[in-house]
Amino acid sequence: MSAVAMEFSQQELDAVREAARGHALDRYLAALLAPARHRADLISLAAFVGEIERIPLIVTDPALGEIRFRWWLDWLEEQRGEVRQAATRSGNPIADVFGDVIVRKQLPIDDLKSLVDARAFELYAVPFDDVAAFEDFLSATSGASFKMAARILADGAVIDSRAQEAIGNYGRAYGAGIQLMRLPLLATRGRWGLYGDGEMIDATALGDVKVRARADKLREEGVALAEEGLAAIRSSDPCIPDGLKAAILPAALTGPYLKALERQRDWLRDGAQITPLSRVWRLWWAKAVGKF
Repeated sequence: MSAVAMEFSQQELDAVREAARGHALDRYLAALLAPARHRADLISLAAFVGEIERIPLIVTDPALGEIRFRWWLDWLEEQRGEVRQAATRSGNPIADVFGDVIVRKQLPIDDLKSLVDARAFELYAVPFDDVAAFEDFLSATSGASFKMAARILADGAVIDSRAQEAIGNYGRAYGAGIQLMRLPLLATRGRWGLYGDGEMIDATALGDVKVRARADKLREEGVALAEEGLAAIRSSDPCIPDGLKAAILPAALTGPYLKALERQRDWLRDGAQITPLSRVWRLWWAKAVGKF
C-alpha cells in the first residue's frame, strides 16, 4: 500500500516542472503522455535525473561537481527508511518532491545512488576503459532511470524479470544516443564522454590531427553501438505490459537522434538536434502505435 502523498505548494510543483522541462525535456514530454495519475511523479523523476545529468555540463572544476554530487548522495541516504515530515524538507523543491515519490513508490535508494555515482565519472577527463565499462555506465544511468519510471507506473505490482530486462535495454539504447549528443559539450570542458581505444583521449587536444582521428573513429563506433542496441530492442519479443510502456517512451527519440548525429559534418562544432515539433510528434506516434 502506497504511503499518502505529501502536500506541496504550487510554487514548489512549478519549480519541479520547470526543471524537468528545462533539463530533461524528453522525459518531461513522455510523462505528459503517461496516465494522469502518474504524471506528476514521472515529472519529478525527470527533474531529478535532469538535475544530475546537467552537473558535469555546468561545472568546469571537478571538485565543485563532486560537492554537488555529494549533496545528492547524502540526501539520498537520508531517504532510506525515513518517515518524511514537512519539517525535514531540504528546501530544494526537486529533492523534496522527488523524495516523497521515493517513499511512496519505494524506489531503491542504492540504484539511485549508483545513478549519481556513475554520472560523477563525467567530471573527469579519463574515458571509460572499454565498451563493457561504457555499457555499465548506460545501465546505471539511463537504464536505471527507465526502471524507476516503470516502478512508478507499476503502483507496487511486481514487474517480471523479462520485462525489467527489456525496459533496461530501452534505457541503454536511449542513453547511448544521449551520450553521443552530450559528447561535444563534455569535450568543451576537456572530458571525453565515451570509451577509449586503449589510449587516453585528450579532449583538450582535439585540434591535433591524430587525436581528432582517434576521437572520430571512436565516435563512429559509438553511433554504430547505439544503432545496434536500437535494432536489438526493435526486434526483441515485446514483453513489456502496456501499463508500463510510458516508462520507455523517451526511447522513441533514439532513432531521430542517431539520424541527426549521422547528418553532422563536424560533430564537435555542428549542432545535432531535432525540432521541437518532430520530438513531440515522434513521442505521440510511438505512444499511439507502440513502435520505437
